Amino acid sequence: KLKSKKEITGDLIITGLTSSDLSFLNKIEKIGGDIKISLLDNITDVSFLSGLTQFSGNISITGNKNLKSLNGLNNLNKVKSVVLSKNHLSISLDAIKEIEITELLSIEGTSAAEFAILTNVKSLSKGVSLKSNAISDLRFLPNIAHIGMDIEIRNCNNLKTLKGLENITSATGVYIYSNP
Repeated sequence: KLKSKKEITGDLIITGLTSSDLSFLNKIEKIGGDIKISLLDNITDVSFLSGLTQFSGNISITGNKNLKSLNGLNNLNKVKSVVLSKNHLSISLDAIKEIEITELLSIEGTSAAEFAILTNVKSLSKGVSLKSNAISDLRFLPNIAHIGMDIEIRNCNNLKTLKGLENITSATGVYIYSNP
């Protein structure tokens, strides 16, 4: 029955599947809850979400060791949070560069030296968390001005400068540690 559905009123949670064919989900246009995708070793992108145009919840994509792209999220305009953790080391953020993220941006464990510039991230009510990434600066957040809670930058071994944070006018806490 899910093959003919265009809307999921609650959460979409996909975890631990061995099949990489999730194309039956690309007819979904609206999700009312959150999206959680984890432990799918056979996916390289999230193109099975390419039909999604109405969504404003939280996106959590974790533990997908072959995921290299967020292609499939390109049609979204606004989400609350994006959490990316322990996916393929060189995951690309190009597919989410136009999305307005309003609450939390959390990226952990990538080897990408730089991220796509996230121009629509202007204010985050819950914060920014960057852990164990290979980024050398923070220029991918050029328009961020307000962070309602904390900025945490930890174990980013190639971080040379905090360039990119100069427009921030307020944050509750700033935690920058274990970076060379």
